[in-house]
Amino acid sequence: ALRQKYLGDYEPRRRTSASKNSTEFLCAPKCFCLNAIHNSKNTMITIDGKQIANTIRADLKEKIKQLPSPPGLGVILVGNDPASHLYVALKEAASKEMGVRFVKKIFPETISQADLLHTIRELNVDDSIHAILIQLPLPRGFDEDETIAAIDPAKDVDGFHPQNISALLNGYHNFIKPVLAQSIWALINEGLVLQNRMSVHETLHALLIGNSTVFTIPVATYLKSKGIKTDAVLARALSKPLLKQYDIIIVACGQPGIIGSADVARNTVIIDIGTNKLQDGRVVGDTDFASFAHTECAITPVPGGIGPVTVAMLMKNTVDLARRAMKI
Repeated sequence: ALRQKYLGDYEPRRRTSASKNSTEFLCAPKCFCLNAIHNSKNTMITIDGKQIANTIRADLKEKIKQLPSPPGLGVILVGNDPASHLYVALKEAASKEMGVRFVKKIFPETISQADLLHTIRELNVDDSIHAILIQLPLPRGFDEDETIAAIDPAKDVDGFHPQNISALLNGYHNFIKPVLAQSIWALINEGLVLQNRMSVHETLHALLIGNSTVFTIPVATYLKSKGIKTDAVLARALSKPLLKQYDIIIVACGQPGIIGSADVARNTVIIDIGTNKLQDGRVVGDTDFASFAHTECAITPVPGGIGPVTVAMLMKNTVDLARRAMKI
C-alpha cells in the first residue's frame, strides 16, 4: 500500500515519455497519498477531501510561522445569501485556525457598484492585505466582471482576474493559479494514487461537465498543463454514452444524480463539484453516489470532497501571495 504523505508544492512529479502523447506519472515523495489502500474488486474508493485539506493546512501552518508578519486576506461579501455567508464563515474559521489575518467587508445589496469598487481599491493599497476575494455570486445588478477586474492581479487570491486567466491560457507560470482548478487536480491526483494508477504510460482522458465556459475553460487548461488530455461539454449538450471513454470525469452542473455508475467506466475517477439541497434537507452532489458502491471508481463525496480542499487551497494562495509581497 502506498502511504507517502504529501508535504510540499502540491504537485506529483511527471515525466513525458518518448511517445508524443504519453505522460508517465510517478508516485513521488510529494504526493497526496494519505490513506491509500489496495482496492479489492468492485469496491468504491471515497476520495476524502477533508484529509487532503488537513495535510495542506498542516504544511501551510509551518510556512506561516516563518513569515515576518501574518498573511492578510480581505473578503468582500454583498447581500444576504445564506450560502455565501456560510462560505465566508468557513474561510474565516480556516484563517483564524492558521494565523491568517482576516478582514471582512459585508455590505447590503443597496451598496452601489461605485462604492464596491472603491472598497476594492482601498484593499488594493493596504499593505497588510496580501489577498483579496469577492464572494460570488454577487446579487443581481452588480457587474461581476468589472468587480473582479478591479482587484490588483497581485492580490487576486481566487485566480479570476482577467490578467491571471490570460496567463493561464497562454501557458505562463509565474502567476496565481485558480483555486478551483488546483483543488480539482489535487483530488484527481489522490484518486489515481488510491487506485494505484500513478504510473500510467498512456495519456489520461478527462471530461469536464458544467453550465458555463467560465468554469470549463480555465479548469481544462490547467489540467492540460498537467498532462491530462481534457475535453469539456456543457451539461445541456451531454451525451451519456460517451462517458465510458473517459478516465476522469469532473461534473459541476447542479443536477442531482445526473451521473450514475452505469454511465461510466468501471474505474473512473469522478470529481463531483455539484452542491444541491434536496427537499428533505440533505445536500448531495451531481452523482448518484450510492450507485457506485460496488464499482472500482474513485469518487468525491458531497459534502466532504471538493469543499474542504477549495478552502485549503484558498489559504495556500493567500500564503503564496503574502510570500511574494514579502519577497520570500
